[in-house]
Amino acid sequence: MEAFGDAVQRKFAERYKLPDSLFFTDLAAMLERGKPVAAFTNTYDHLMVTQVCSAHGIGVIAMEKPLAVSMEHARGIQAAASRSQMQVIVNYIPT
Repeated sequence: MEAFGDAVQRKFAERYKLPDSLFFTDLAAMLERGKPVAAFTNTYDHLMVTQVCSAHGIGVIAMEKPLAVSMEHARGIQAAASRSQMQVIVNYIPT
């Protein structure tokens, strides 16, 4: 049985004729190859994305509010951003 993410990837790859090389299942591996502008994740994953991006010196645009699911996550995001002097932007509206 195909995983949901695989089905979505295949659908977009076919619709927009995108090469498989643009799709990743590992955030760190993706950041080794390129410098994305925005990460679309659930709120719970904002901390993890910020920590991984911080390790690579890449700023984060977290598209969804709220920024964090708890004060612990918010402080973790703040610490990761401070370590690498990165910017974290919340609720950026791409219009």
